[in-house]
Amino acid sequence: KPEINTLDTCQADDLANLKESHLREERAIKNYGTFLSEAEEPRVREIFSAIVAVESDHLSLSEERITD
Repeated sequence: KPEINTLDTCQADDLANLKESHLREERAIKNYGTFLSEAEEPRVREIFSAIVAVESDHLSLSEERITD
């Protein structure tokens, strides 16, 4: 089971929040990619493929914000 940071509050530092978000997006992409590779039904594979695409877009957005 992946370790999840259970902080319920944001950091005062915006960059720290962006980095935490980035790590969560990376973890989500990895997990959904695993689910995609294990799925046998075409519709389930289609759904997880779409979720990976959305999460990858989120990751790109957070990368842009971190490097600004």
